[in-house]
Amino acid sequence: MVRPLGWRFALGSAALGPVVLTFFPGHARLRRLRVTPFSLLLEDAFVLRQRQAVLMFAYVGLVLLIAQGFIYRRLAKRLSEVAFMALGILFMGAGVALLGLSVTMQAYRQSAEASTRPGRRDSPG
Repeated sequence: MVRPLGWRFALGSAALGPVVLTFFPGHARLRRLRVTPFSLLLEDAFVLRQRQAVLMFAYVGLVLLIAQGFIYRRLAKRLSEVAFMALGILFMGAGVALLGLSVTMQAYRQSAEASTRPGRRDSPG
């Protein structure tokens, strides 16, 4: 009888245990980030309505489908796992940096719009 691989096997393995213990909690937190705070970020920082936020999630899902379903499968034959991990870290850092940059640029834009409104006084008195 073939026993399916389970949690006990994965956590007991010297190679898989640390990986599972490292990535599973992070993935669980990332799932919560996608649902609530990210949708609030889309609504507050980017001034998107709920429908636009839903379309943004759909777009991200489509990009993931294309990346994992087509691009990854073709590149998996040519690149090693170490190369994929390095690329993943690089792209993750770039994504976080671009997200921070976009929020910062939105704040600067709102600040510039507020300073050019009529009736604004630069100095008190």
